[in-house]
Amino acid sequence: TLAPAQVEDYSGLDAKPSPVSVCCGQSHTAVICYEPSTERRRVFTFGGGMLGRLGHGNEVNQYTPKHIEGLEFCALSVACGSDHTVAIAKMPDGNDMVAGYLWVWGKGSAICEYKDVLAPKKFTHLDNR
Repeated sequence: TLAPAQVEDYSGLDAKPSPVSVCCGQSHTAVICYEPSTERRRVFTFGGGMLGRLGHGNEVNQYTPKHIEGLEFCALSVACGSDHTVAIAKMPDGNDMVAGYLWVWGKGSAICEYKDVLAPKKFTHLDNR
């Protein structure tokens, strides 16, 4: 659409989440939403799926926000490049949340990978540095 429109459909959720952060790439968008029923901040993506930049395990375009499966934790931030997406999130450890981890997906050469990454992958290239 060429005019602003409210996003109404968040696929995969019973209750409408509250957006807290948004980032736009060249042809895709990532949104962090607070989900009251779980008290989690989840990442949703939509737009052009080429190269896996949406993180849904495929290269299919997504026309409504869809929760990224496998990111069942507290998202702190998300950023979009033209062909990739990255997120920082705290991971659950028993009853506590531990330090943040960097997750990447999309065009391989943009995220230090040889192949395109279609679903979130923990970025380990900074470990032990």
